Amino acid sequence: MCKKIVQEQHPKDPSKWSRLWNPDDIYCTFESEEGMENVETISLDLSRSKEKWFTIKIFAQMKKVFAKMKKLRLLKVYYSLGDEHKMSLPKDFEFPPNLNYLHWEGLVSLPSNFHGEKLVAINLKSSDIKELLKGEKCFAELKFIDLSNSQQLIKIPKFSRMPKLEKLNLEGCVSFSKLHSSIGTFSEMKFLRELDFRESGIRELPSSIGSLTFLESLWLSKCSKFEKFPDNFFVNMRRLRILGLSDSGIKELPTSIECLEALEELLLDNCSNFEKFPEIQKNMENLVRLDLDDSGIKELSCLIGHLPRLRSLELSKCKNLRSVPSGILQLESLRMCYLIDCSNLIMEDMEHSKGLSLRESAITELPSSIRLVLSNCENLETLPNSIGQLVVRNCPMLHKLPDSLRSMQLKEIDVSGCNLMAGAIPDDLWCLFSLKWLNVSGNNIDCIPGGIIRLSRLHTLIMRHCLMLKEIPELPSSLRWIDARGCPLLETLSSDAKHPLWSSLPNCFKSQIQDYFECPPYWKYYRETRVVIPGSRGIPEWISHKSMGDEITIDLPKNWYEDNNFLGFALFSHYAPVDDDIFKAANIRIASDSLRLLISDGDQFGHVEKIMSRMIFSTLFPNPALRVVYFPQSAISSEYRSNRWNKFKTRFSALPNEAFKVKSCGIHLIYDHGQDHPQQSLQLFNVKRSHDDTEDHPHV
Repeated sequence: MCKKIVQEQHPKDPSKWSRLWNPDDIYCTFESEEGMENVETISLDLSRSKEKWFTIKIFAQMKKVFAKMKKLRLLKVYYSLGDEHKMSLPKDFEFPPNLNYLHWEGLVSLPSNFHGEKLVAINLKSSDIKELLKGEKCFAELKFIDLSNSQQLIKIPKFSRMPKLEKLNLEGCVSFSKLHSSIGTFSEMKFLRELDFRESGIRELPSSIGSLTFLESLWLSKCSKFEKFPDNFFVNMRRLRILGLSDSGIKELPTSIECLEALEELLLDNCSNFEKFPEIQKNMENLVRLDLDDSGIKELSCLIGHLPRLRSLELSKCKNLRSVPSGILQLESLRMCYLIDCSNLIMEDMEHSKGLSLRESAITELPSSIRLVLSNCENLETLPNSIGQLVVRNCPMLHKLPDSLRSMQLKEIDVSGCNLMAGAIPDDLWCLFSLKWLNVSGNNIDCIPGGIIRLSRLHTLIMRHCLMLKEIPELPSSLRWIDARGCPLLETLSSDAKHPLWSSLPNCFKSQIQDYFECPPYWKYYRETRVVIPGSRGIPEWISHKSMGDEITIDLPKNWYEDNNFLGFALFSHYAPVDDDIFKAANIRIASDSLRLLISDGDQFGHVEKIMSRMIFSTLFPNPALRVVYFPQSAISSEYRSNRWNKFKTRFSALPNEAFKVKSCGIHLIYDHGQDHPQQSLQLFNVKRSHDDTEDHPHV
């Protein structure tokens, strides 16, 4: 809309526009050297340009044109595809005098006569500039400097020359090692909010930074040469909210860290040299996140009682951590404590913690009142009787779930790979009316109990690779995703049209139709009812319309769009891994495909829907699978709802280089109450892909 407004007065003369953004238009206007007096902004994306820019001729023309551009405020030269090239400006090159915003990527240097007194922001990232803004000129309006990834940079102006500076970004400036001490001594430095030195060569910071009372974020992540702060560095930083030291060489923090009253996030993850906190006496009232993942931390006792609002404590892969003091886990505000792969950890009292995530730890028993996320805890044998959320994966010593599940408000239960035996799922599970997700994959259960019908909110049921599973009862209509692949005793499912699974699915489908249009578009993946079961027998015989290959076309019944009993389509596809040697070599676990639905009047095709999906094939279980996707006819656009559109086509397309293929497919029309439509007269069309077919319907 804005571009149209700019163009409408002089649609064919870009030299008279106030804004230029098309590379070809910009090139032509510079080449003609005419007009341009009204231009206020130029945004030049060189990734989209076909012309050869920045020749001696073009630079000469730009110099002449810039001299006339008294209104130009913004000049942006960039590469949207990240393919920037270094470029040098002529020494006598001059920028427009009233420029406020200069963004030029890949610049080798600024011209010697560069003024820039009116600049508010300067972005010269990925440049080869060694020193920014030489001389003693004052840049009184300059607020933002971005020199990120300028690997030759060693010097920036004195901060007294930039009194209004708000943000300085020197991320990736590997040659920049020392900051000028004037940063904190200049009394008018009241606006600086953010300093970003990530992945730079910074070795130390001047103590004068401590006078920046308005600083809100300080980033030193991946500064491997930065080891410590001056002793009183943080005394006056009353507004600092984020201190990022991830992957840095930091060895210790000064006791003045306790003065950071506003600090919300302290990031020390992957700091292998950091072993302990200093003794502090004051509360860090606003700290909500402390990240020490994969650090050298040995103990946390000095922090007890000084973090009253801590919500997230991250201590995963802390090999030196021997214990977590009970005081940390008794904090009322704590919601999650991550202790993944802490192989030497011994837990003290944890009764009052709200959340705990353990993977590959040495824990053998857990207390109650915990939100649990457990993986690969090989020694874990029992679970507490009170849990908020239960995710327990690959804990082979866990043979039974707690008997008191009824009292829990669980929404998700994942007990995959836990060696659960027949009868290990207590009846209380079927009273969890809030449950939405249930994963019992990789266990030794022989049936899904009939009580599952009571779980009226259950959305997902996953039971992959349950080698003893042979019975699936009637299922709740709320289900949208059912996955039972890799269960060999369920191979007969596909051939038994009267199995409870198939009789349950129409109810799921009707429930799906009710909420299909209530879901926002970005939830489309979750709107269709999907089922995956063992598929070595291919498309079931009772499916009325079948075809070899990956596409099928059928005739639609007359007046299909008016028939309220016609619910929609069950779309069947038989997937099989490609050649075993290729499959194993590919080592692919997740393979993607798309399901494309088309409608035709005999001459042309119209697009109905494209459904993206994922089929998970493990190299350990390369079993064929039968997938069913239910699609409501009411979702077909109104423009196709007439007898003119009388053919329905489904095409299953695996993405390139995937490890599976569609061997056959089928369509089954679904009617309410399972009744066959009295006027149903369908004919199967075997449509083969060909070069001619593609030419006839290039948009399909």
